[in-house]
Amino acid sequence: MAVKTALLALALAVVTGSASAQDDRADKLDEIKERGRVEIAVYDSFPPWSYKAESGGYAGIDVEIAKALGDKLGVSTTINAFPADESMGDDIRNMVWKGHYIGRKPADAMLHVGMAPSFQAENDQATFLGAYYNETMGFVYDAERFGADVDSPLALAGNKIGVQLDTLGDFYLTSAFQGQLRDDVEHFKSVPEAMRAFNKGELAGVMAPLGELRGAVNMLESENIDIRQVQLTGLYQNDWDVGLAIKAGNPALARALGEAMTELRNSGRLEEIFTDYGVPYRAPADAADSDSTAGR
Repeated sequence: MAVKTALLALALAVVTGSASAQDDRADKLDEIKERGRVEIAVYDSFPPWSYKAESGGYAGIDVEIAKALGDKLGVSTTINAFPADESMGDDIRNMVWKGHYIGRKPADAMLHVGMAPSFQAENDQATFLGAYYNETMGFVYDAERFGADVDSPLALAGNKIGVQLDTLGDFYLTSAFQGQLRDDVEHFKSVPEAMRAFNKGELAGVMAPLGELRGAVNMLESENIDIRQVQLTGLYQNDWDVGLAIKAGNPALARALGEAMTELRNSGRLEEIFTDYGVPYRAPADAADSDSTAGR
């Protein structure tokens, strides 16, 4: 399954308390320092966050953040790109604290995890920290065709609107506005695929998380479009923070990574990375809380 399903579940999560489990083993920071390398997991097909580059390696915002975190720790960075499982909870299990049954071992940390307290409570084998971006829903549309004052997908009624299958955008457009847009929804395997159809004039618009839309527009050099934020009034969580996760019971590593992420944000380096990929930086809503709890 794609990252889409995991993010849909997180965006619909109810905010509750959080918890983290601890164990008695040695802190992993010592191991990382000794080997001189930190291994960080990212999704393998999730532009503009992490994706296979034409050069053969991996590129994307999360990949650059991973390398910058390694620099802050004084070690090199190994990127462990992996395919998403059925849910983000499965990804946390596979890549953070247990490993996959086919033999894939956990990484030292995983990027782009949801920071909802309820999700943290459900995954207490991991420690969540270092929120670095606040995501929200958005949509792009043909500004030349519809004008520059469209503030809702409802204005596109009667025209095809692209969404990635089984995502929050899909769920919203097929259920909101009393189902008025249900027959207008066109499903795609990915946001870039939907954007390519938009570029060809096959769609009036595309709805997806704002970061994915901005990245796709930058990569595909679309023209005659406008990008708007969507308020999912009364039904869903409108925005959510993403951060990183490590195996619980490693307070020194949590503290080091939390401090490194704070330094990247305060120095402006995070914003530079986002700018390089054409995605305006949105500071996490819970940045202060995330930093203060690192290492607990």
